[in-house]
This record gives sequence, C-alpha cells and structure tokens, in this order.
Amino acid sequence: MDEGKEFGKGWISGTASVSLAVLGLLAVFCFHFPSYLTIPDVRAYYPVSWIRLTLHLV
Repeated sequence: MDEGKEFGKGWISGTASVSLAVLGLLAVFCFHFPSYLTIPDVRAYYPVSWIRLTLHLV
C-alpha cells in the first residue's frame, strides 16, 4: 500500500468519485427531509430545478 498519489494511479478519480457520492447523498437527504436539513429563509433563493439537474448529473 505504498502507492503514490501521482497522476495516473487512480487516486484523483477515486477521491473525486467518493466526494461526489457523499455530496449527492447529502443532497438526496435534503430533498427528502427539507424541514430538518435546510433553512426556510434560504430556500426561496436557490432554484430547485438547477439543484435537481446537478444532482442527476452527479
């Protein structure tokens, strides 16, 4: 397990995929439980359609 973090070893893509997966999971939780995980005053300012599109792309 002494592999380096050089380009081409898969470390960058692995880290990016885990990060995007965690962000996607948190976004799904925010959609399912908005009263617990979002701020009501801020909900009026972000476009839900863009967030859904981004979630589908992630």
